[in-house]
Amino acid sequence: MLVSGICLLSAAVVARIGRFGFNPSDQGLILAQSWRSLHGELPQIDVLGPRPFGSAYLHLVDYLVPAPLMIGSSWVMMVQLTIATFALVALLTGTSPLGWGPLRLCLVFAAALISLNAYPTMAWHTVDGVFLIAVGWWLLDTGLRSGSRWRRRLGLFCLGFAVIVKQSFMFSVPVALLILFFHPAQRPMNTRWWRRTVVDVLVLGAAPVLYFGMITLAGGLPSALAQLTGCTETYGEKGSSGSGRPSSVGYEPILEPMFCRSCSV
Repeated sequence: MLVSGICLLSAAVVARIGRFGFNPSDQGLILAQSWRSLHGELPQIDVLGPRPFGSAYLHLVDYLVPAPLMIGSSWVMMVQLTIATFALVALLTGTSPLGWGPLRLCLVFAAALISLNAYPTMAWHTVDGVFLIAVGWWLLDTGLRSGSRWRRRLGLFCLGFAVIVKQSFMFSVPVALLILFFHPAQRPMNTRWWRRTVVDVLVLGAAPVLYFGMITLAGGLPSALAQLTGCTETYGEKGSSGSGRPSSVGYEPILEPMFCRSCSV
């Protein structure tokens, strides 16, 4: 019932406000990256960009929605935003959404709608990061409290995946480690605990290791680091903290025009 409600609300929102053409904040950029990745092109090597391409892989699911791509992608984004809102409320209140009454459900749905003032209904790095971190924190917390291995590790994987969505979400890793080590529900640190925690840390780092490992094997790591730390934005600010000077790599002639604008979002 709850899943159906989220899907129907998202469809209603997109039918009402998500069908009026392109959003000026680079709508279609992530889907273009997904298309090129789907056809075998490697991120940061065949396709350049100032952000990691985690969102491109995440939004491959948009191509499975039985609707026009832009409409289906907007619906996926609205589902993400609603789930993220539910996850954060569940985390902060320590309750399960399945136990909420009608009033709280309506208030949480309303909060998701209010969030549309900050997030356009399109595939976007920022929404993906918020979604992954909110769901990851909630799954990690409930997994530790209930002793559920799959829930705990799925949450850790989501938090690690957020790193390859956008550089500003790197904080999710140290926060995840703090939760993992100092959560009130943690058991005594015996040998079994340490073995389990080592596996948990490997799950947390799985997505970034696979992503940058693939790039390294293809010989593109130096170029990837230059793109991710040295791109100069439209507004003259760097895409992420780096050496403090503009990159010497000339991206503008070969980047799609929307890439450099996306740094400022």
